[in-house]
Amino acid sequence: MRHTIATIAFSLMTGLASADARHETSSEANEALNSEPAAAHESESSSGQNTGIAPYEAHYSTEWKVGWFSIDIDAKRQLKQTDDGLWQLSFKAETGAAALTETSTLRYHDGRFWPQDYRYRASGLFNEPDRSLSFDYDQQQVIDGERDDKVYDNGWIALEEQGEPQAPHDNLSYMQQAAIDLAAGKQTFAYAVFEKNKSKPFRFEVVGEETLDTAIGPLNTVKVRQIRRSNKRKIYAWFSKQHHYTLVRLVDRKNGDKRYQIDIERLEMQPTATTTAVEH
Repeated sequence: MRHTIATIAFSLMTGLASADARHETSSEANEALNSEPAAAHESESSSGQNTGIAPYEAHYSTEWKVGWFSIDIDAKRQLKQTDDGLWQLSFKAETGAAALTETSTLRYHDGRFWPQDYRYRASGLFNEPDRSLSFDYDQQQVIDGERDDKVYDNGWIALEEQGEPQAPHDNLSYMQQAAIDLAAGKQTFAYAVFEKNKSKPFRFEVVGEETLDTAIGPLNTVKVRQIRRSNKRKIYAWFSKQHHYTLVRLVDRKNGDKRYQIDIERLEMQPTATTTAVEH
């Protein structure tokens, strides 16, 4: 039971699960992934266009059936810009017997988010150790303050054979990065994502566009599939084109049967910030 609820909450949080195999990435994706990590020392906001980065508060719900009863999970994702020009992405999920909160502090530069700090707090059935991660781009290390500043040297990984190590995203930031890459018109994209104690490759591709009927009305969406080695499990996500490519639906199927479906219930878009830059 605990593992089931945590899995659904993780899918709400990140949108998709980690990939289980390595694949070649396109040259377009590699070019973006080879961005200079030192760029994380600058921060800028979007210019007001539909770039996949705009402040919002999104509420989601799902019902997971377990035998003769079901579990309702409510979740909220929020992206906002702070006074110092950084961005804060947060996630909260609650059931009757559990709660989970995550927060990521990000810099935005040259078309990508660069995680600075990531915090994970859970209680009840979400009973996992707290995590307080910081990202050192100069030393290419991830440090966990909850474990006496334990240093992980496996955060920067190559996404293809003979490739250069890529700076990682955290569990929250990579799905916001997917929105940015979709807004840029990319059809395939891949990220190194740091999970718990190491980075894993996450790979995706656009499979088409669909009009969805949702709780907030009909939406023009881009449908994305996670690239996985096995076809037994298929995960699809839909991003709203008229809402800066915010995640609005996710479906997880295994052996043809739907495990669960996550849907948008309420979405509040905030005015997009004007362009700024912060030097450190």
